[in-house]
Amino acid sequence: MNKLLPFMLFSLLCFSNISRADKVRFVTEYFEPLQITNKNGQLDGMAVELVRALCARVGIAADISVYPWARAYRMAQTQPNTFIFSIAKTEARSPLFKWVGAYYWDVDAFYSLASRKDIVINSIDDAKKYRIAVPRGDVGVSRLAPFGFDASHFELVANQQQSLWMLVKGRVDLNTNNERGFATLIKNLRLNRADFKNSYEISKTSLWLAASLDTPDALIDKMRKAMNELKTDGTHARLMKKWLPELTVK
Repeated sequence: MNKLLPFMLFSLLCFSNISRADKVRFVTEYFEPLQITNKNGQLDGMAVELVRALCARVGIAADISVYPWARAYRMAQTQPNTFIFSIAKTEARSPLFKWVGAYYWDVDAFYSLASRKDIVINSIDDAKKYRIAVPRGDVGVSRLAPFGFDASHFELVANQQQSLWMLVKGRVDLNTNNERGFATLIKNLRLNRADFKNSYEISKTSLWLAASLDTPDALIDKMRKAMNELKTDGTHARLMKKWLPELTVK
């Protein structure tokens, strides 16, 4: 009996740690069509449905809260057992989180007014000549840093909606955003897509579910396994078709 006691205590401790880890929270921002408010005022969207399916598969509560991106990003860096989505995985961000899996891919670009014939970008260095609106905490800043962009090139704003309005009003020259997000923003603000142009393609980006570094590996492993299962059994493809029918599942 004495020989079994240490093993029993170790097993109990592991189970206790995983149980505590299961009491997690998920933070996000509004980003159509991945995270939206539906006509009933409820949180919905492709990524929201995916996260809920993951939680059901793992057996934990889907406690999802919406915040401005900068706050959600800070929470996921500083609070244990906190998952964040939809977050772009970059070289700079890679060591800051534990990464569960990618579920969406998009193109990132500089956008300008179509009427601005004076804006010509043939290389990424050309963009440094112009003033760029970027939301605080947005991946656009870290994505451009390796190319020599710094605070002097950016006009930091609260969100992408404010960024676009500054572009429309001529207070900045460029907006950096992903292709889908930019098109959705224009649609929601009832602007004309023809009034804007893609001035330069920066990169292709994958969006992920990630977690704070203090989240136990046991839970991360369970979430990764569940993510792979949802891709294998067709759940991911079904959600992509529902919310993004024009895109090809990768």
